[in-house]
Amino acid sequence: MFQDPIVYQRLQKHGFDVWANYQSGTKEALMLLEKATPPKNHETTVLWISNYIGNILEWEIARSERSDIQGNSFQLRFDKLYPQIAIQGRSLLNFIQSIGYDSLSKIDFLLRGIIVRYNLGEWVMVRNYDVTE
Repeated sequence: MFQDPIVYQRLQKHGFDVWANYQSGTKEALMLLEKATPPKNHETTVLWISNYIGNILEWEIARSERSDIQGNSFQLRFDKLYPQIAIQGRSLLNFIQSIGYDSLSKIDFLLRGIIVRYNLGEWVMVRNYDVTE
């Protein structure tokens, strides 16, 4: 969820065409989305929420150099096809954006919060490590 946007930011600083890369991945994601079967369990729903948020975060970075781009086609389509998952995704996205993810300590805090929020303690563990920067 956080790794691609962070990588996008770094690549963008070095002149990489992040928008073209985003467009390519989103085109494929939209095709898969149209054929997808909605998740049937909690863990898969959380994965979908994570992918939804990841796409939005990537889009925000990719379009930052493109003032001519207005709407996120993936988000708009996802919102229409899976509105309940989108609502949950936007709620988590607001939490993420309120904290930020520009440091290891923030990412650590977010991941721990997500684990608790979605009751993923049996599935995911964040190891104790030094998050000094």
